[in-house]
Amino acid sequence: MSENLLFIQEETVTTKQAAQLLGVKESTILRYEKNGMLASLYPDSWQQDGTKIFYKKDVEQLLRQQQKPGLTTKEAAKILDVAPSTIIKHIQKGTLQAELQKYRGRDTYFIQEEELERFIDNNPISSYIYERKTFIANVDDTEVYLFQPFVNFDNKLARIISVEGEGKVLTEQEEVFPLHELKTRGYKPKVVIERGSYNTKRGYVSFLFKKPAFLQSPTYTMIEWLYQYQGAANIRMEVNGDSIKIEVKPFLLEINPLQYQEEIKYMHRHVVDGEIAVRHNGVLLDSKIETLSFYVDKQFKDQVKMLAKEQGVGLEEFLLNAMKEYINSNK
Repeated sequence: MSENLLFIQEETVTTKQAAQLLGVKESTILRYEKNGMLASLYPDSWQQDGTKIFYKKDVEQLLRQQQKPGLTTKEAAKILDVAPSTIIKHIQKGTLQAELQKYRGRDTYFIQEEELERFIDNNPISSYIYERKTFIANVDDTEVYLFQPFVNFDNKLARIISVEGEGKVLTEQEEVFPLHELKTRGYKPKVVIERGSYNTKRGYVSFLFKKPAFLQSPTYTMIEWLYQYQGAANIRMEVNGDSIKIEVKPFLLEINPLQYQEEIKYMHRHVVDGEIAVRHNGVLLDSKIETLSFYVDKQFKDQVKMLAKEQGVGLEEFLLNAMKEYINSNK
């Protein structure tokens, strides 16, 4: 049948609409057609309509095929703050389970979030994992967090002051007991904390606090805010002597700036890397990480990639370290 007499009964979409459905550019849709991933109607006379026409069901089927069945190696690398090559190495060694699938025309490894959680708990491959393990513990199959506050039946406050070994809980009566006694002593979380979803934004905002002498302290309020509003998955914490170092992924802390002016000033005084800025709807924690890009010839790039591989780091990390070393040596 001539395409001029093709009576279409199925719902159709334009190139622009197809791109919106798939969340890609219109040029990508045209590439999909060229590669045979999508078939257009009126392929010889589409110029008359000013757009390609596709069956909507075909576009929706492609969308289902392209939905990511897990985390890519690049996404997993961002979560762990390591190079993608490190993730690949663990996949090849079998210490991290991943499935190789076709995705947008390419062979791609996909990692389930549950598998990445298991890997994090069992493989301290980075400072991120090591520092996470220093402030998270498990009590009766429930995760608890360093400095998390609890209250008992009499509304008496207690706070976790250590998660190492059996852990330690300090009450406002200055009694210390191990973590596993929280439930039997009738304590429940005053602040519910979750890991939350992973934030893939670059860099961290760093704070340095003096370890408080009392259970009620502005420092503990800051820590509770970070736990609640950002999630433990996006926090690094390290306790050295009487100091607490906290690093948190950039985000908007959604509190009322007018109501918490003194707390915000307190937080600002303890920033050591990055910055905080008051906004109408909260406080922005910004890592101040910016992109620096430049072009080189392929031979030079291959040489740099080889050097990075020998050091077991990614290309970006290798170049950053090299530039920092150069700047420090010329101060």
